[in-house]
Amino acid sequence: MDCTKCGKKLPDGSNICSSCGIKILKNRIVTIYNQQQVDRPKINDIIQNNIFDDKIKENIFDFILYLKSLKMTPHWEHINSWSLNYKKKRVGYIKLNENKKDWSIWCYSQYDKNFETLLMNEPNIIKEYIMENIIYCYNCSACTPGKNMLLLGKELEKICATPNIRFENPNENFLNFAKNLIVLRREAIENNKVPKNSYIAIKNRK
Repeated sequence: MDCTKCGKKLPDGSNICSSCGIKILKNRIVTIYNQQQVDRPKINDIIQNNIFDDKIKENIFDFILYLKSLKMTPHWEHINSWSLNYKKKRVGYIKLNENKKDWSIWCYSQYDKNFETLLMNEPNIIKEYIMENIIYCYNCSACTPGKNMLLLGKELEKICATPNIRFENPNENFLNFAKNLIVLRREAIENNKVPKNSYIAIKNRK
């Protein structure tokens, strides 16, 4: 039998892969999801047990410490994915990619005047990234067909009301912006300014 995670040849009856350490039950490879579903691992343990670049580890731990200062602890949600919540509302995710040895931050946000005010005070590299990666409406919820607004002097049409902004392997600039987005989201939750959108199943989207 072959390990489905690392591909190592294993003798029948193995209880654990001698290469990557994944558990095996009755000659069946337990998937990473199966194992994490039972263990519900803390993100720190996964990081420590994998060969992430030192700088990436430093950035992830710095971000986690920042979240803890806000009394927000990442909670396991899915395979190598931890949710960030405030007052039972979603703020974002941290996701790890063990194969690529990198990570990403997903920030729930809102394209509005508060977002624009925040963006105006960010470095040009952040402004350019956001403007080049505007998330448009794809009819996923009751806010369809999206909204129109002026953002940094550019007229935008049918953009997502509540975009999920993602940062892959964020450097210091993007880490700081992600932190600012989290504060903005918390303030919106605190002030009941988060839109209540009803999700529309893919088969029912127009």
